[in-house]
Amino acid sequence: MGYQQGTGDLQRSKVSGTVTLGSSNGAASFTVNGTRGTITVTLNGALANAGVAGAISMNNSSIKATSVIESCNSSNHACSMFDVWHVTDGSCKLGFTNYSGGAIADATALTFAFMVYN
Repeated sequence: MGYQQGTGDLQRSKVSGTVTLGSSNGAASFTVNGTRGTITVTLNGALANAGVAGAISMNNSSIKATSVIESCNSSNHACSMFDVWHVTDGSCKLGFTNYSGGAIADATALTFAFMVYN
């Protein structure tokens, strides 16, 4: 099977989702369905340097227990891309770490891109 650039198999519509973290940037949950998109995460309190945000439950009908999920930080903040774990049919857990050298202010909106491979 060869690589065929430009075929319909490579076209993926882009979706977007938003979530506000729980108290002290803790647990939260949201739903976004699709294999490619962006997620805007709003902090609920300042996130200290080396502080970890999450766990964020992403419910997505495209996710399978065997999916590979990649992400990148699309914001102008020095944060990790999403750490992804507990991948099951229809959902996964996400989290990220602040590597900026200082706190990120309360109510800051951070944007991440994601892709689900099945």
